[in-house]
Amino acid sequence: MCGECCRMNTTDSNLIIMSASEVREIMAATGLSWDEVAEPYPDLLEEDGVSYTFDWCIRRNPEGTRSCVFQGADNRCTIYEHRPWICRTYPLMLADSVSEDGCTVTNLLKSECLCYGNKITDDEAKAQAEDLIARKINEDREFMKIKSVYGKISLQKIKENGIKKCVIDSEGVKEIV
Repeated sequence: MCGECCRMNTTDSNLIIMSASEVREIMAATGLSWDEVAEPYPDLLEEDGVSYTFDWCIRRNPEGTRSCVFQGADNRCTIYEHRPWICRTYPLMLADSVSEDGCTVTNLLKSECLCYGNKITDDEAKAQAEDLIARKINEDREFMKIKSVYGKISLQKIKENGIKKCVIDSEGVKEIV
């Protein structure tokens, strides 16, 4: 395992987006706080005087390679059994697009990975395919939950409550301090 995907090679190349439930799973497994596990996605939207994002990312070390805080000295993941879906399925992902005739098509995408291409068994390939499908289902569910939360909130009321920056996730609104 090279651990290259856990280190920042170009600006934000190692941003690992995760859901609120994934943050909570890592917290339960490690005993760490929310802020020790996650950081807000850095690209914020601006509306009604409130800066916000919809995503959390695995916290990265503040210096040097900005590596994932869970990357051990041996490049191994210290939360391997509890790692987010994106880490379980990297470098593969399923992404929807719309065809010329207006149909939604799910495509298999592959990111660059120095270690990808090593031979795997049929059982490993099947497990990876199952993980990809489970990841897609979880991401779609998370999207719908966030959409529901966003549809019920008022950014103006958030601003009136003194919140200037926040993450809107499947659990609600969390202030960024």
